[in-house]
Amino acid sequence: MAITLRLIKGSELTFVEVDNNFKSVFYSSSLDGNELKLFYFPGDTSQSIDLSTFSTDTGSFLITGSIANGEITLTKGDSTTFNLVYNTGSFTGSFTGDGSGLTGTNGFPFTGSAQITGSLEVVGPTLIGSANSPSLNDTIQVTATGNGNIIYNVPTSSYEGAFFFYTAHSASNARAGTIVSTWIPGTSDVVFNETTTNDIGSTSVVNFTTILTGANMALTASVGSGVWTIKTIIKSI
Repeated sequence: MAITLRLIKGSELTFVEVDNNFKSVFYSSSLDGNELKLFYFPGDTSQSIDLSTFSTDTGSFLITGSIANGEITLTKGDSTTFNLVYNTGSFTGSFTGDGSGLTGTNGFPFTGSAQITGSLEVVGPTLIGSANSPSLNDTIQVTATGNGNIIYNVPTSSYEGAFFFYTAHSASNARAGTIVSTWIPGTSDVVFNETTTNDIGSTSVVNFTTILTGANMALTASVGSGVWTIKTIIKSI
């Protein structure tokens, strides 16, 4: 029985037409073995569908997965498996999550080009440049009081020079500057040069120096009075 639509008829439906529309709709169903019954008016009139005639394929569905030693192993319904290697610089597919469940990885190497639309947030030091001579890039904020405040340590065995871009603020006193330093690894030889803006207020109580301590070159700040917030961008080569 066809359904009568008001849109097609162009006027309101009669009660009989509404009832006939409901009679055209399955109002209930039941499953008896492989037989699916669909009930409609009048009474318990039904239409049966033999589900055993439908072919099914459960072997292609992914059932379980595991991660170990840089590979994702996926198991299908027919017990066959296939692997995705995710730490060799290539990946096909998609990934959702924070990666906290991944084990057996050593970073996520990537070869090629990437286009990012939007924002990218990287927390922690980053290495940029050629594989044999990458530059160290980082930022830090230090609250400095008194003498000997270590702003940042640079490993002398990996790098031979550092560039620091800083701001120093305390209440209505502020300045910005750059510090360039280099050293001879394995010796006590280290030099630096500082260039600053003019002061807002007075920042004469804040003095920087570079020292070699253990396996690091350290940028330090001595503060004659007050509490100073020192924010620094670090680049080292």
